[in-house]
Amino acid sequence: MATAGGGGKSLDLPVVDLASSDLGSAAEFIRKACVEYGFFYVVNHGVEEGLLEKVFAESRKFFEQPMEEKMALKRNSSHLGYTPCGADKLDASSKFKGDLNENFCVRPIGVEGSQNDANQWPSIERFPCWKETIKLYHATAKATGKRILCLIALSLNLGTEFIDCPVAFLRLLHYPGEVNEGDDGNCGASAHSDYGILTLLATDGTPGLQICREKDRHPQLWEDIRHIEGSTLHRVVAVGKERYSVAFFLDPDPDLVVQCLESCCSEECPPSQSVNTDAGRGRQQAASRGGGGRPEMAAGAGNRLDLPVVDLASPDLGAAAESVRKACVESGFFYVVNHGLEEGLLEKVFEESRRFFELPMEEKMALLRNSNHRGYTPPYAEKLDPSSKFEGDLKESFYIGAIGDESLQDDANQYPSEEHLPSWKETFKLCHATALDTSKRILSLIALSLDLEAEFFENIGAFSCPSAALRLLHYPGEVDDSDDGNYGASAHSDYGMITLLATDGTPGLQICREKDRHPQLWEDVHHIDGSTVHRVVAVGKERYSVAFFLDPNPDLVVKCLESCCSEICPPRFPPVKSARGGGGDAGEQQPEMAACAGNRLDLPVVELASPDLGAAAESVRKACVESGFFYVVNHGVEEGLLEKVFVESRRFFELPMEEKMALLRNSNHRGYTPPYAEKLDPSSKFEGDLKESFYIGPIGDEGLHNDANQWPSEVHLPSWKDTIKMYHATALATGKRILSLIALSLNLNTEFFENIGAFICPSAFLRLLHYPAEVDKSDDGNYGASAHSDYGMITLLATDGTPGLQICREKDRHPQLWEDVHHIDGALIVNIGDLLERSTVHRVVAVGKERYSVAFFLDPNPDLVVRCLESCSSETCPPSKPLSWPEPRLLCFDTWQSSSKNVNLQILFPKHAEEQLYMFKQGIYTSSVTV
Repeated sequence: MATAGGGGKSLDLPVVDLASSDLGSAAEFIRKACVEYGFFYVVNHGVEEGLLEKVFAESRKFFEQPMEEKMALKRNSSHLGYTPCGADKLDASSKFKGDLNENFCVRPIGVEGSQNDANQWPSIERFPCWKETIKLYHATAKATGKRILCLIALSLNLGTEFIDCPVAFLRLLHYPGEVNEGDDGNCGASAHSDYGILTLLATDGTPGLQICREKDRHPQLWEDIRHIEGSTLHRVVAVGKERYSVAFFLDPDPDLVVQCLESCCSEECPPSQSVNTDAGRGRQQAASRGGGGRPEMAAGAGNRLDLPVVDLASPDLGAAAESVRKACVESGFFYVVNHGLEEGLLEKVFEESRRFFELPMEEKMALLRNSNHRGYTPPYAEKLDPSSKFEGDLKESFYIGAIGDESLQDDANQYPSEEHLPSWKETFKLCHATALDTSKRILSLIALSLDLEAEFFENIGAFSCPSAALRLLHYPGEVDDSDDGNYGASAHSDYGMITLLATDGTPGLQICREKDRHPQLWEDVHHIDGSTVHRVVAVGKERYSVAFFLDPNPDLVVKCLESCCSEICPPRFPPVKSARGGGGDAGEQQPEMAACAGNRLDLPVVELASPDLGAAAESVRKACVESGFFYVVNHGVEEGLLEKVFVESRRFFELPMEEKMALLRNSNHRGYTPPYAEKLDPSSKFEGDLKESFYIGPIGDEGLHNDANQWPSEVHLPSWKDTIKMYHATALATGKRILSLIALSLNLNTEFFENIGAFICPSAFLRLLHYPAEVDKSDDGNYGASAHSDYGMITLLATDGTPGLQICREKDRHPQLWEDVHHIDGALIVNIGDLLERSTVHRVVAVGKERYSVAFFLDPNPDLVVRCLESCSSETCPPSKPLSWPEPRLLCFDTWQSSSKNVNLQILFPKHAEEQLYMFKQGIYTSSVTV
């Protein structure tokens, strides 16, 4: 072992900002730090400076006591309390009797009065503030630790909720300034590694901490870790000066079995044996291996890249297919020539594109992209890389989706006035049709390159109604100084199958073949005349391009080819439908599903297990703005549990009416509600809605007799209670994850709702619903659930697959347009309620078939004071007074209105109407509307 001494090499560790809105970049910093050092700093961590000062003050007071008073609190059998100097020796090979520190250990804080707090506390008479200060720091440090663990999970491409750590120890440490000659060369804390998951260390600024990154190197190299003001950060050397520090150790549940992540092991590096976390020091440390996270971007000028050129007119299809296969493997990009798009047509396309983008802004904005994602998108309205520091990308664009049959009035595209641009429409319809034919030829080669038949994609129905979108793009030549470093199109990958890109010859397109390499290497893709070919850099010259996105039929189920997966390389995703809903937006990472029969509605699908929280939050924000509804997949509710819930629900509703009525909903709103007992739409002409339901509120502690729920007899339904309780707890956890994304979508911290106390005792209700198959003639035209919006924050809905749910995004439109929300296997439907303004009106129509669903309503702590977010108010639209939740007529999360008044609201998610004018303010779309 190297001799302990003060003169280590100074080491600059990464500094992670816990308040950063860019979780991807923060996670990448952490991943890099864990791989390279195992140490890093965190700032903006939520531990207030004043609290740290109090902790160090109380720590000094304790250690300055006479030894006999400290020894009265000597560490007990639970390892809690005081440990004198020399009693611990972290490095068993040390020649010294023990390390030169004294310390005091506090474990997880128990509930007072419950006799489960094994901690020892100094006398309140001598230390009146000691206990409360330490308890507050313990709770604050635990919250900070959980935030860091979320980032560590994210850096390993896991869900942010993956690591749960209820066991947290706090250790106050004191290292003496002067030591005996016999301790010359001894360490304050000898060489060791920490046993658990995570340690947070606050120091008083005195140096001494050192780390050794290569323990097997001889001689060992020890590097000093300097103190950073306001930061929370192995051995500690004696530096001839008194030193205090506070270490917080965050470990998992002691019963948790720890094993290696599949992504962190291989045949060359097999996993060690699984262990319990309290079984010893040999746990797997997954963070020490490479993980995911957001790549950091390299600077602008790329290296020139020579891509393969594929001749679509070549008679040798095998050679052409092999060129395509090689290009897809090596770079994902290639050129095609002899592609069928005549040079004259491309010239017309660029000429008409320039004419449109040269129009006055008000004329372009008259064709603003509609709910079908067709039309004009102004500069800065899109940001393909959520980690970009800029408001949005520099480009402006125009979308043309699949060309419909005008005679059938099914063409949802918008077109400029023929008076100004007489040839525009016909030019782009011809370009769209020609590009579609070319794309099909390319996909035939891709099929051949995968040892499939050339007609593979056609035979499986990919082209029966393909999602083919054309996008005209214009990149400005000159930009403001404030946009220095911004991109025409920031880093992204395209969502769908293939993209064909025609450019005007101006450079700017770059690709990065190794996104996980640091620094990233960006290579220029040059223009080839007559060819059709990721980010676009600003080159100080105006640039036009035309992108054609070809995706399969929106109803096509996409799954991994058997020839492309194995036990060693399993499919990454379950089968999904292919529709993107955005008509070809290259920046959207998540699939969007096509609607079922009826008016077609494409809702986004949000991947809760996605490591890219920024993209997921943006999908949520977009859904909240446009429809108030979205799907979530990989949500943590197991398929088996959902099946059990529906089985138990059916069993209950099949009981005789007298047995159900014995559990009639009580004054606490728990229990059974029979058909016709509720009428969600007061204007309905019917007595009540057709459904029957059963309410389960927050699950109380049976031992404390505070569970107000009613439960069916275990004689008839023995598994009912446990199944429903399990689902309630699981849905609550899922709801909190979704609200974290909603907070992130509003540029708030992911723990915003938790930090303000919304989840201290949330109002979380589960409702089982049953809609009958047959109804009386007198109920012809009645609804299972009449038109309404949900009152609270968010609703999670699981259905049995039977259709019926419809939403109306423009409730003030006449006649109203109702759109079907179809069922997706494995997905939950989520909608925002009145409390998160704006909610969306929805209903359940009778479809002549029995229908079951399970709704989970997640609302905040009933004592929560609701007030306007600062980012959602202004002088012209000031917030109304704060109020306690719930109120009889609370209409939005950021303000409120009386049902008898018209007031001007500043809202989080704008009204779902095309005519609404939006402005971008502090990262939140807001609008002022009169309700």
